[in-house]
This record gives sequence, C-alpha cells and structure tokens, in this order.
Amino acid sequence: MPDETNSSTITNGFHLVVDALKLNGFDTVYGLAGIPVTDLARLAQASGIRYIGFRHEASAGNAWDYRIILPYKKEEARTRPHLAWP
Repeated sequence: MPDETNSSTITNGFHLVVDALKLNGFDTVYGLAGIPVTDLARLAQASGIRYIGFRHEASAGNAWDYRIILPYKKEEARTRPHLAWP
C-alpha cells in the first residue's frame, strides 16, 4: 500500500502559488519576512525563485517599483534626454 503522506505528492496553497509565479515568469518575489510567509519563501527559493525579504511593506513595494520603473526611465533618458528622470 503506497504511503499517503509522501511529501512529493502533497500539494498545498504554497505549492500552487509558487507554480503560478513560475508559470507567469516571475523570478523574484518581494515580501515581509515573518512566520506566515516563511514556508512560501523557502518553497519559492527551493524552486529557483529569488525571495527578498523586508521589515516594512513600503520598502518591499519601493524595491519592486524601482525594478519595474527604472529600466523604462533609463530607456527614456537615452531616447529623450530632455524628459529624463533626475
């Protein structure tokens, strides 16, 4: 009789979230380090997703924002220097 508690067959919400992140092309996750997300962070890291933890949600939001916005601002500065962000 097969063992029903084998960890390779267990799927929970964290596995589903990590699978969805990978399917949608996320390679980095920003969040608040703490007990509720520890398992998610560990599973994400084990799956090849980089987890960057912060102590305050504003810092996590700013880090994500800069990662998304700055490449566009660099391109804008290169193509339209008079409109460039300082």
